[in-house]
Amino acid sequence: MIRIIRKICSFSMLLLVLGFVFSGSITVLAVSQETIVNGASYYVDHTAETNPLQYGVLQYRDIAYSKAGYHAITGASNCTGNAAGLGGGGTCIPSTFYPQQVNVLEIPASLDLKITPWSKMSQAVWNLSTVKNMAKNYEQLNPGYRVVAAINGDFFDINSNNLFPKTPSGAHVSSGEYYKTITGRAVSFTNDGSTNTLIGNGVPQRTSTPFLTVYDTNGNVVQEIPVNKVNTTPGANEIALYYANWALEAGWSAQRLVPINVENAIIVDNATYALPISSSDFYGIGNITGFGSAELGTGDFAIVSNNTEVTALLQQGVNIRVQYEFTGLFADATEVIGVGETLIYNNEFKSTDNNRHPRTMVGVKPDGTIVMTVVDGRQPATNMYGATGSEMAAILKHYGCEDGYNLDGGGSSTMIILDDGEFRVMNSPSDGNERSDSNCLLIVAKVPTIDTSVDVTTDQLTINADLVDQKGIAFTDLYVELNGQMKKIENGKVEFTGLTPNTEYGYKFYGYNEGVYRDLVYEGKASTSKRMPTFGPAIFELFENTLYVNVAIDDPDGALTRKSVQIGEENIIITNGRAIFNNFEGNPFSNFSLNISYDLNDGAGRIEVDLTDHPIVCTISLILSSIAFNMEEYMKSFLEE
Repeated sequence: MIRIIRKICSFSMLLLVLGFVFSGSITVLAVSQETIVNGASYYVDHTAETNPLQYGVLQYRDIAYSKAGYHAITGASNCTGNAAGLGGGGTCIPSTFYPQQVNVLEIPASLDLKITPWSKMSQAVWNLSTVKNMAKNYEQLNPGYRVVAAINGDFFDINSNNLFPKTPSGAHVSSGEYYKTITGRAVSFTNDGSTNTLIGNGVPQRTSTPFLTVYDTNGNVVQEIPVNKVNTTPGANEIALYYANWALEAGWSAQRLVPINVENAIIVDNATYALPISSSDFYGIGNITGFGSAELGTGDFAIVSNNTEVTALLQQGVNIRVQYEFTGLFADATEVIGVGETLIYNNEFKSTDNNRHPRTMVGVKPDGTIVMTVVDGRQPATNMYGATGSEMAAILKHYGCEDGYNLDGGGSSTMIILDDGEFRVMNSPSDGNERSDSNCLLIVAKVPTIDTSVDVTTDQLTINADLVDQKGIAFTDLYVELNGQMKKIENGKVEFTGLTPNTEYGYKFYGYNEGVYRDLVYEGKASTSKRMPTFGPAIFELFENTLYVNVAIDDPDGALTRKSVQIGEENIIITNGRAIFNNFEGNPFSNFSLNISYDLNDGAGRIEVDLTDHPIVCTISLILSSIAFNMEEYMKSFLEE
């Protein structure tokens, strides 16, 4: 049962209830409507931060309250164990409101945006990585796209117990590449700009055997061919896929890949990817490197063909891919990720989870807007308690979702956004920092290709921009925003003056079209150069047999990388404005030089200078008995110089 009611308790009563449960002062601002699902309730106290992102994506953080409540039909408690789950917080009281911190992303249905699962995989290894690093990895491998925001993804093999370690629990399909297809429940993102942006509440069905895809030199599909057998000799007119698989046998300390021999094969050695998920799930892509017999190990796979038509296609250097694919509800899906429970579907409550944890969820509104939420938990001291299944459903419903699903939670729960060119973690991960996960969900935008460089002075930045490819994005003029100023790029450059020395500035590119400035999600940073250091006279002080050389240095921006005084063969570093020559003998003015090196951060690099003609002022101590040279000759030489 799902319903929404307006809070009917008075402000004073609310404070009384909350004050009874939690110590300390409580501020209630702009209390929202209360959303009730299966006896659980959720309402927002106030929005602490709002961040409009590119292409209409909106991120905000709500300070809220929820209670687990009692099952709408059975009357049983919707909360088991501690109020903050593994974080303690005392026994969960179903009728009590607990404070929450909830971060939300709203992604409008748009052809300008793509939601895609991603993992930082190596050639034949499924790696664990933070959401921030997975986002950076995606951008490195997918030029022309920029990550706008992201959340963590599916549950995963956190303890590396799977035969193929560290893999996500369910499906992982990105941009039509079916990296993993053995799965439980999953969701698919259509990215088609319609209201039907999220497909779920089911277990994807897949082909019984993989498909072989053959590409031409431009990356276009030449032919897609069903594979008949896997690691088994093909029959007449059949083809078979061969690859080494993971195993764990008696006496082995850990899982390992077991090589396999193949004969009369078309071999892909050192593939781009060769991911042996199991004996019945594999993803491989790479160029054909040879023919004949081989031992297939890490990063290898092969095709054995008794089909002459297929064999004719598989020549040296040809790029091929082998993968299982989905059918039925998920047929032709290009972006699929595994999920845990269905929380709500068609506005009907589905969850059975009564434990409180930090949570990550994804849902969809009737207009196709995708909603991603992260509920912080296990931190009762800072008012972050986490959510049960009923509370998760109430939260999703509060934000307008009619369908919603549970992703991995606990210490994995993470949300990041692109903020001033850098990825910023918006929530409070319960581990104290970002956990390394198996995969994530990225919100990415297509960006044009712009070759840029920046010329700098102490008070000016000149941004040079060559628009190489608009990538189909409609705009007539290119603009740059820097330091609150929006300027048009003309003749390939734009200048910003009156800036502060040695200061980093962020800049953004915008496409102008018919009165509208479109954020191109193309950002950069540049710093004005440092000011040149200056030096006062070198003041010599001779005290007994110690020579002090004092140099007044004005280096406001820290441009100096080295500074020293050289007299004869001896070179002493200047520290705190002074170079000290111990046990000094001889003429202090003999071959004197001030040696410096500096870097103004203007692109010229490190510059070394020998200031031999630097001015000198001499001060001689009255304690002459210890001076180790003839004073008459010394003064004579000084006057001559």
